[in-house]
Amino acid sequence: MKKEDKDIDPYFEIRKGYDKDAEVVSTDNSYIEGVLEKIELGGYDYEGEWIDTFKVYLRDGGETLIWTTSWNSLSRNFINGVCKLENKNVHLLISVYTDKKSGYKKIYTTHNGQPIGWKFDYEEHIKPLIVPMTNAKGKVEKNDYSLVDEMFKKEVEAMVFTPLDDVK
Repeated sequence: MKKEDKDIDPYFEIRKGYDKDAEVVSTDNSYIEGVLEKIELGGYDYEGEWIDTFKVYLRDGGETLIWTTSWNSLSRNFINGVCKLENKNVHLLISVYTDKKSGYKKIYTTHNGQPIGWKFDYEEHIKPLIVPMTNAKGKVEKNDYSLVDEMFKKEVEAMVFTPLDDVK
C-alpha cells in the first residue's frame, strides 16, 4: 500500500548546540521557539542521490536549538515567511499541526504573536515553477519542486543575519 502524503510526518531534529554530536533534545512535531540566529543550507548523499537540507538556528536563552529539515511543503512555507521579515533576527514560534479538514501537516510561524505570512504568493510566484512529472499515460505522478527550491535557496543565501550578541 502506497503511503499518502498526509500519512508522512515531517522529521524535525532539534539539537542543543552546533556540534554534530550535540544532544538531540527533540524529534517532536509540535513547536520550537527562539530568536532566529541564522539559516544554513546543506545536504547529504543518500544511496547516490543528493538530498538538500537546511538548518535553522534559534537562540533560546543561552541555548542554540538547531532544526534540521529537508525541503518539503512545510519547510518551503517557513522559508517563504522568513523571506518576508525585514529584520531576520526576530523571536519566532514555529509550530506544526495537522489540519483537521485535509489531514495534512501544516506549519504556523509567528512573530510577536502574529502570523508572519509569505513574501511570495503561491499562484503568482510558486505555482508557475512547479513542474508536473507524468507517467507514460500522461497522469501526474508527482511534482518537481527543484525550481521552487532554487528560488528559496537564493533567498536564503541573500539573507543577512546580525550576530546575536549585537542584537538588542
